[in-house]
Amino acid sequence: MNTSRLKNLIEKQGYALGYRCSVSKETLLVRPCSDLPELFERVVINKSKSPVSNRWNAFAASVELSVVPGYSAVKGICETQFVSDLPFSGTRGTSILVEDDMANIWEKALLERLPQEQAKLLKEKGQALFRATDDLRRACRSYYAMFERLGRLEDSLDKIKGQLDHHQIEAVERLPRYPVVTIPNQVISFQIAIGLICLYGKTVESQGEPLRLLDPYEDRRLFLRLQVLASRIAGEIGWNWSGAPEEAVPGS
Repeated sequence: MNTSRLKNLIEKQGYALGYRCSVSKETLLVRPCSDLPELFERVVINKSKSPVSNRWNAFAASVELSVVPGYSAVKGICETQFVSDLPFSGTRGTSILVEDDMANIWEKALLERLPQEQAKLLKEKGQALFRATDDLRRACRSYYAMFERLGRLEDSLDKIKGQLDHHQIEAVERLPRYPVVTIPNQVISFQIAIGLICLYGKTVESQGEPLRLLDPYEDRRLFLRLQVLASRIAGEIGWNWSGAPEEAVPGS
């Protein structure tokens, strides 16, 4: 299947390329959710090797609702629904496409299904996700409003670190040791995110609910704030929506 051709077709439904990962063979397309303005609707196309032929011709698709448009859509801020019963799918739901005619049929079926699949996911999961992430989205909006973007992200980080105490700087510099950075080549965006939280946490967070800054895996609230805030700092496709396809995040 020609993923570029499929991407072009899906973009006609208002999506833009979020990323195409050369490692996982995953392609993501994204658009803002018109019904819930702070969420994103996503289409994920997964390409894998056929267990029979060992060729890269096995395809599956999912629709998603997410608080972020790109790589950092982890559990807790993203709902996923597998698109089942597409043409040529086997018992595991993956379609093996050995000819271009089969690919055309599969692509057409997916395009026809996308509106109803997204509508179903929105109806079943949208309001719950929106309510569950209300405080998270509010906090990240507040942190981002205090972010001063300089010419380079390195300059922004240096300015933030100049306002931190020794223990807070340790938290910023320790962050890359944890498998918390989900966006390729964007360690610095996560460091800026935790720096902003160090600086403004007492103002932004609800009283009596401090964030534990030593280890993001000790505080799920901190972990999710880093994912959302770093995504916006990194400028992942979708935050500044123009409605037109853009280049994917570097390193994708």
